[in-house]
Amino acid sequence: MIKVFISMNKLKGGPFVFRKRLVDFLKKSNEIIVVDNINKKFDIELCFIRDTMFHNRPKIIRIDGCYYIDRLNFNVDIKRSIKKSRHVIYQSSFSKKMCESILGIDKPSSVVHNGIDIEYVQSINPDENVKQGSFVACSNLWRNTKRPKSIVKGFLAANTGRHLYIIGDGFKEKINSPFIHCLGYQDNYKTISIMKSCQYLIHLCHIDSCPNTVIEGLVCGLNVLCTNLGGSQELVQNDGVILQIDKWKNRVIGKCNLDTLDPDVVANGISKLMLISNRPNRNDLDIKLVANKYIDIIKRVINQI
Repeated sequence: MIKVFISMNKLKGGPFVFRKRLVDFLKKSNEIIVVDNINKKFDIELCFIRDTMFHNRPKIIRIDGCYYIDRLNFNVDIKRSIKKSRHVIYQSSFSKKMCESILGIDKPSSVVHNGIDIEYVQSINPDENVKQGSFVACSNLWRNTKRPKSIVKGFLAANTGRHLYIIGDGFKEKINSPFIHCLGYQDNYKTISIMKSCQYLIHLCHIDSCPNTVIEGLVCGLNVLCTNLGGSQELVQNDGVILQIDKWKNRVIGKCNLDTLDPDVVANGISKLMLISNRPNRNDLDIKLVANKYIDIIKRVINQI
């Protein structure tokens, strides 16, 4: 049995959600013992985003991405943490390309997408208060890069006659439409329940390395409208529409207003989305499969010591 130390230091948003999902399944493994106390014996550490612990055991680090607009000073810790690790797990091929380009890093690495417990999703009933066949958009915190204005304007321009449910804190757009419902923060159980009553997910984030929202939507059987940067298109594949609207030259960019997508372009994407007849069936996103990939990487690194 390999003893893997995983610090439960404070994380927020997607990284926190994914770490919990992964750890829950690693604890069920007959090959891994999860250790959460630095003072106990362990063979290797699995870090998330940054290395914050001091010890002489090997480290694997799981990286979301890096900063490319502001807070660039935070990249110093990310780069340092990667350099100190034996192996890097990127959550998407885009994330790997981004970090290697901006940070100038070249380390042994793997790409493993996030996942979710499909049995958990299947156990949740659809929300009876949500109109069947609706759209949903989710964010832990709505900000410029998540493009709330572009979502609303594009949806209204599409004039679908369907409803849009918006989940998450910080949504400040003024909306005068009976078809758009701002629900604010919802816990994960409620979010999944709402998704299971919908048919489509809109996720127009500028760069999102591997959004849990898209994974949840796909596993709930939603066809997804997303943009062409980040890991979303790697996840969506043929189960949605990918808007080819963003350009990025693999380097830091200046501050800018990213929430200015052409409503007609978004509306056209929504119209194409509604023509897709097949609903996603994405067992490949089961956290059990993801956890096994992590175990394989841990074993491989241990054997190289």
